Amino acid sequence: MSNQSPENPSNQPQEGAGESAANYPSNQPYGQAPQQNSPYGQYPDQGGYGYQAPMQEKKGLAITALVLGIVALVLGVIPGIGFLSFILGPLAIVFGIIALVKKQRKGMSITGIVLGALGVIAAIVITAIIAMFFQQAVGEHTVQYKVTSEGPATVMYFDGVQPVEEQIEGDWDEEISFTGLPFGAVTVTSEGGTVTCEVIMDGQSVVTNSGSGQVECASGDEFVQ
Repeated sequence: MSNQSPENPSNQPQEGAGESAANYPSNQPYGQAPQQNSPYGQYPDQGGYGYQAPMQEKKGLAITALVLGIVALVLGVIPGIGFLSFILGPLAIVFGIIALVKKQRKGMSITGIVLGALGVIAAIVITAIIAMFFQQAVGEHTVQYKVTSEGPATVMYFDGVQPVEEQIEGDWDEEISFTGLPFGAVTVTSEGGTVTCEVIMDGQSVVTNSGSGQVECASGDEFVQ
């Protein structure tokens, strides 16, 4: 009795059966769909396209140099606090040079260097001017007091350090030298008659006054009269 199958009475191998079996992987787990080889290759994941976010240009040192340079220049022209530019100016130059070496913002870096240098120069000029005026003002000065009185009087004058009081009987004069600001003052008090006073600073008469009773002369009076 033959073992012919009703679906294949001739018991011939069906066309394509061997090919399907050959294409089916033998090590494929049961119940899992076979992997198909795409002619276009596998689809990469989202990170596999080679796209990279553009890197932000670093500019922290350049901005620091620019800010320090601006502050150094502003402070350099302000008397009294301009000395701060001697610190901020060099810092601006150093940060600017480092920023250029690290290839950060070239424009900011160079601007910071220039402003820092200008701040130092401005501070030097302003400091030199102040020192010149201060040297002229605060130095060795000679002040001469002259008093004329018709009778006894009391004279109080500034000797460069403190007030000094003297009793006089008539005309009186005193010359003193001191180091400091060019200031002189004398007060004459008389019980009767006319009195006059004069202050001569460094050979130049700066103030005179006359009257009865009490008369004052100070080297700053010429600025307020």
